Amino acid sequence: MKTLFLTLGLASLTAGGAFAQGDLVFENFFGSGNPANAIIHLADGTSLPTGATYKADLLYGTSAGTINQDAGLATSFSSGAGAGFFLGGAQQTAISGNLFMEVVVWQASAGATWAAATGGATATSQSATYIANGGTQWAIGPVFSENIPASPAPSVTFAGFITPFNLVAVPEPTTLALGGLGAAALLLFRRRK
Repeated sequence: MKTLFLTLGLASLTAGGAFAQGDLVFENFFGSGNPANAIIHLADGTSLPTGATYKADLLYGTSAGTINQDAGLATSFSSGAGAGFFLGGAQQTAISGNLFMEVVVWQASAGATWAAATGGATATSQSATYIANGGTQWAIGPVFSENIPASPAPSVTFAGFITPFNLVAVPEPTTLALGGLGAAALLLFRRRK
């Protein structure tokens, strides 16, 4: 009898934990011709390549100034919808409730996660952190707010919340150093004349 009660108790805890999770559809493509489609381009405005070259994830917080938590949804860009779109699909996450969020995109060669690629950059620190890590292209999208429902409510989609944006080209630290040396050499040469 004790075993039965223990089993029922553990089952209810497991079920309760599952219902505390949030459901969302993590993608920026909402159907062919949909005006809510939020394409992401490279820094020069050209189409982002499909495949595993770039990854997208979601950072979140309880206010616009505290967006620093990683939702752990890292997904590659899909060839199914065309260049510039990621199709992470329906995801069950540990987050739910009214949250402020930003989509982040980075070169997969810099790291498997946003934190690994950027050293944990957030909206207020991404530039310096990313240059220190030697990344070359990354982006943090505009802030939006959404209510992530707890399971088993229907998954929320980001249609109309994610907006298109371009990646930013960030020079490698060695490129910056070489540029500085070149500028110093030009100044010395000019002084001698």
